[in-house]
Amino acid sequence: MKSKTSLLILASIVAFLALSTIQVYLVYNTYTLKRNVFISHISDEISPIDYDMTLDSISNVALNYLQNQLRVYKSGGISKQKAIAKSRRKIDSLNALYKKVYKNLLAGQHLDYAVKYQKVLESAVILGTENDTLFQRNESNPFRIFGDNFTLDKAHTVSVSRNLSQSDYKDVKSGEEKTLAIELKFRDYVKIIDEKSIVFKQMSGILLGAFLIFLMVVGLFYYSLRSLLKQRKINTIKTDFINNITHELKTPLTTLNIGTKSLRNKTILENPAALNATLDTIDRQNNRLQQLIDQVIYKSVKAEDLQLKFEKTELISFLRQIVEDYKMGITDPQVQLHTAFSEEKIQVNLDQFHFSTALLNLLDNAIKYNEGEKIIYLSVSVKNKAIQISVKDNGIGIPKKQLPRVFDKFYRISDGDVHTNKSFGLGLFYTYQIIKAHHGTIQVKSNQGKGSLFLIKLPLNDA
Repeated sequence: MKSKTSLLILASIVAFLALSTIQVYLVYNTYTLKRNVFISHISDEISPIDYDMTLDSISNVALNYLQNQLRVYKSGGISKQKAIAKSRRKIDSLNALYKKVYKNLLAGQHLDYAVKYQKVLESAVILGTENDTLFQRNESNPFRIFGDNFTLDKAHTVSVSRNLSQSDYKDVKSGEEKTLAIELKFRDYVKIIDEKSIVFKQMSGILLGAFLIFLMVVGLFYYSLRSLLKQRKINTIKTDFINNITHELKTPLTTLNIGTKSLRNKTILENPAALNATLDTIDRQNNRLQQLIDQVIYKSVKAEDLQLKFEKTELISFLRQIVEDYKMGITDPQVQLHTAFSEEKIQVNLDQFHFSTALLNLLDNAIKYNEGEKIIYLSVSVKNKAIQISVKDNGIGIPKKQLPRVFDKFYRISDGDVHTNKSFGLGLFYTYQIIKAHHGTIQVKSNQGKGSLFLIKLPLNDA
């Protein structure tokens, strides 16, 4: 049963993790799709700006200057590097005007988000029998033509263009007129400010739904797992209880069986002393059976189901009488019961029968869970407008991990898998319910091997 439960729990955890992974994957795919749609939308919004006449005129000035510098280079007037450097400086001088016009046009689009724009020269090639590559794409140091200065690692391409021009120039060395064919390739980039926040905002409904579903799955998983463990615990307690009560009932039943068979024996029937002894045995075992049945019935009742008969009681006198009666029944010479009662009279409303049974349960446990010399202290005092009754012993104590469960129904303190004392696990449960029915509280403090302290608190204003 234990291995099956563990296997079921493991399978549930694997299924939960798999479901969570699938959900995360679907959310990520949705994010990617939304992001791509968003970028496509940006491209559609910005594309018309590229056809503006003012921007075209500024671009033409820059490109004409670049082409002139390339003609000078090709004719042998300057080096390739110098032609590119002079072109960069000229383009930079035009960039401020280009950015101003572009931003005004961008503002006219009434976008709901902020973007940065950049036009980059990807390559410049002089075409001929042997192509002369003047500039090749360099991601670490791009040739920015116009726009804002930003890194391209998180930028998006919105358009790609190619410019092919031809012009005549005079070769300085040969003096011949030649044709210069130049191919320029451009790429336009945009960088969206707070791109992730915008996409996530657009996905807010999906994310909220996914989060609520995740919480629901977690809640169902937790509830199912908790119910499974609780059921497993109940089954264990049930089995343990059945085994224990079966053992407890067998002893008096066996004795009764022997006793009833003895009554058929003529020797015993003809001997009055033997007959009386047999009848006494049957009577005692019958009472024992009745006590066992009563213990199971009335000690398993909850506080709200108890039918209490409250009577006005002088607490100290009542407790003294309980102690005197209890001492008379102690046969173990190693048991010492000490009391420390308040001298003042304390009036309280009690169900004397149930309350005395609850107190006797604590005294019985103090003796039962003890070895060697058994010293018990019963004290009563009034503190902070509450009646405090404590039962302290020097017994074997309770392990810390078991303290929170000592008042649970059918729970018995054990050493590993071994229960050192036979009981139904109802005594402390019953005591707890009785104190609760009296509107009080009961607490336990214990250190293993150093004894236990049970503290009952009853509200004084209920007295």
